[in-house]
Amino acid sequence: MIMEKKVLTQEEKDQISSLRNTQTDAIATLGQIEYQIFILEKNKKQIHQTLNEIESQSQNLAEDLTKKYGDGVIDIETGEFTPK
Repeated sequence: MIMEKKVLTQEEKDQISSLRNTQTDAIATLGQIEYQIFILEKNKKQIHQTLNEIESQSQNLAEDLTKKYGDGVIDIETGEFTPK
């Protein structure tokens, strides 16, 4: 038994083509978003590392100043140290 070949209408072919194009665009956009997320995560890790380094340096400086001047308060604007 030979089946008769059927052909889609132009409108149906256009609908399929439109859906494929929309899907391709959505996938490409998703890929761009994933790449941006990757870059942001990388930057976030670098900033965390910088913040950890700053925290360590701050602690070291506080220890050094305490050894040199003792316990007290420093006015950052004037540099004046007031002992406790």
